[in-house]
Amino acid sequence: MRIRYKLLSLLTLTALGPLLLFSLLAFRGIDHLGDEVSRYSSDTLLAQKRAHLETRTRTLAALLRAQLGLIEQGLQRQVETLEAGLRQPPASPQPYAWATDFDRGLVATDGTTPAHKGEQRVRHPISHATVSLLQPPGAAPAPAGDINLLTSLLPVYRSVHADPAAGSLWHTAALESGLHSSFPGHGGYPDGFDPRQRDWYRQAAANGGLQRSDPYIDATTGRLLITLSRRFLHPDGTLAGVTAIDLSLDQTFARLVSGQLEQAPLEISLMALPPGEKRVQRIAAAAADATQLDWLNTPLPDYIDDTSGRLFDHLAGLRQGQVRLEANTSSASPLLWAYTPIRPGFTYLLLTQSLADFRAQAQQAAAAIQREDNALLQQLWFLGAVILLLCILVAWWVSFKVTRSLTRIAATANHIASGDLDSRTGLHRNDEIGNLSNAVDRMADSIEELQTEQESALLQMLRSLTRALEKKDSYTAAHSGRVARYSLMLGKRVGLSQQQLDLLKRGALVHDLGKIGVPDNILNKPSPLNDEELEVMSEHPSNTASIMKPLVRFHSFAEIAAWHHERWDGKGYPDGLAGDEIPLLARIVAIADTWDAMTGDRVYRKGMSSEKALSILESEQDSGQWDPALLRAFIAMVRDELNGKQNGAATDTATQQPSP
Repeated sequence: MRIRYKLLSLLTLTALGPLLLFSLLAFRGIDHLGDEVSRYSSDTLLAQKRAHLETRTRTLAALLRAQLGLIEQGLQRQVETLEAGLRQPPASPQPYAWATDFDRGLVATDGTTPAHKGEQRVRHPISHATVSLLQPPGAAPAPAGDINLLTSLLPVYRSVHADPAAGSLWHTAALESGLHSSFPGHGGYPDGFDPRQRDWYRQAAANGGLQRSDPYIDATTGRLLITLSRRFLHPDGTLAGVTAIDLSLDQTFARLVSGQLEQAPLEISLMALPPGEKRVQRIAAAAADATQLDWLNTPLPDYIDDTSGRLFDHLAGLRQGQVRLEANTSSASPLLWAYTPIRPGFTYLLLTQSLADFRAQAQQAAAAIQREDNALLQQLWFLGAVILLLCILVAWWVSFKVTRSLTRIAATANHIASGDLDSRTGLHRNDEIGNLSNAVDRMADSIEELQTEQESALLQMLRSLTRALEKKDSYTAAHSGRVARYSLMLGKRVGLSQQQLDLLKRGALVHDLGKIGVPDNILNKPSPLNDEELEVMSEHPSNTASIMKPLVRFHSFAEIAAWHHERWDGKGYPDGLAGDEIPLLARIVAIADTWDAMTGDRVYRKGMSSEKALSILESEQDSGQWDPALLRAFIAMVRDELNGKQNGAATDTATQQPSP
């Protein structure tokens, strides 16, 4: 062999040894750095999520505590008013009516509430202007002084009930004689009703201080309630009676926590510690639905799965304001509990999250970084082979560049782990290292997003419900888009402002959101609905309004969804509004909804032509179903569109434009 080849071989072997050693050390360093970044990512996300869950628990508890405080203050005012009336009896009564007069329709009412007549669900009339009185069967006629005393509560009832933050359903007071008052005034009491036989009366009569009843089904409305009650005394200290406030758990509690449910797969519950038992009773849950309960029977107690008894012991020892996070691994699916007192010894709040779900995001982030790290290692091995063929200098330069970038990524991860969420790698590369740096930056963004989830919870819930409805009924999604388009065209034609057009568009897009509560066999039935199914379907405007009611941000256009099936002549549903009582935007959506229903294709029939639909609308424009002026404007608009005219100038509709 020639010397040149020997020398070349020697130089190659001399260069190969250090290069291989350097490459091995570099690759091991990269692998170690990837593990560190992955671990820091997972630990940081877990710590942030735990802190976020604790903050959410504390915040929600503060809201519930404030609401309970309002109720307790209102209840104390009722007690003080009654005891003052016992010391100095009122000279005359406040407005009142007997419950039997409500049942006979002899009292002017100003609203309705869901109620029961036998086993039928009806709308029951109520009055906010009067107190209703009831005497148990066989009781002697009530003295005027007792009537004056109980009706003196009317101003207090009105004041507390008018505060939406309190969330009260009924206000009541009953004397030892059995004379009973209620606000808002109503009838509908079951036969033989005697307040002295109710648990809320017995508990308060036997014990001083604030009392809470077990959950029960209200005999009048069929809602799931708890009652807060206190006794009031004669000046000589003897029992005079009991006054109480009813809270609707299925509405009051669900309204407060609805915005929390979209941020994570949580179960949110109210709890209590039953006297004499070492168990934790669930008195309300975010998913409580009284419509699924038997209103004729009191619901059975529901207890938290706490086989070890630790939850009971810890709750009993917590002070107000303290939040405890604990892993419960005794159940089949391990859970993370976050709990805090609302009123120690009285009411507690529990947020329950699956530990698997809790860890999922951190594990996904760590796995993503690890995959990027593994991909980077594979590419670097290939790059090392290429560098070996080119020269030792190129291999050293690439290794130096790689380790410098990875060191920067690791430093950024350390900053994030220490709480500096503004730290970013600052690398702008289009290779695997860039992917790794992007993964770290995305991790930091994800942590920051956890801190802003509270702000976007309401909007997330609305979008989630919309997506859920689209999965149930794809026709509704396309239908809502077309209704929004026709509504905006008509709104522009009648001269609505841009702000009104924005509300009109949003309201039209969600006007059928309540169909999410309609059973699939009715919603997707491939043939016309029968009378019973139509009655179920007709509940969707009320369902939509109920969904939108807790969302204060969207309350301004919830009325569109609630009343787009009302008629100009007052024969529509759900509330029988007529004429200008129906909001203008709801009248516009009603016409657009009808037009798309006539011209759109359904599974069981083909949509009619525009000309035929126009002919029907023209023949029925004074039938009383729609606003006549709006309908004429719509017909003219569609004819202009069919004739190819520009839609920018509004058509003169004989000075019958509706006033917004």
